[in-house]
Amino acid sequence: MGMRISADNPAARHPAEDDGQPEYTLRELEDGTLCFTLTGAMSLEKLTAAGAEILAECMRRGCRRAVADARAMTGDLAIFDWHRLATAFEHTWTRTVSLAIVDNAERLKPDRFLETTARNRGIDVMVFSDLDAALAWLQD
Repeated sequence: MGMRISADNPAARHPAEDDGQPEYTLRELEDGTLCFTLTGAMSLEKLTAAGAEILAECMRRGCRRAVADARAMTGDLAIFDWHRLATAFEHTWTRTVSLAIVDNAERLKPDRFLETTARNRGIDVMVFSDLDAALAWLQD
């Protein structure tokens, strides 16, 4: 497994060490919401692993709300990979944790494909292009 970047471990990974593991920083808001800022090149493997790590950290801390901010990531996924990601969440995500995903507006599919597919599978997830809107949704 690769080194993760977090508030507890501020070390950086060298891009040549791309091992398919996500790179992120983590901060906890006053209300207990966990905010993960994902960086690096976007791939199905990295996003699937990020989802698993976000869920594991939420479970470890007893957190019920998380934000995955992917605006700093580069690249994009094919539509079928977005479907595969939502399917992976169906098999690993718990219904007790709400997830707000924030991404660049130009990368959001017109029909919010990831959100629609995941919600159809019972996952409490919404996709936003604005962090404040994502945090407001988590508070509702």
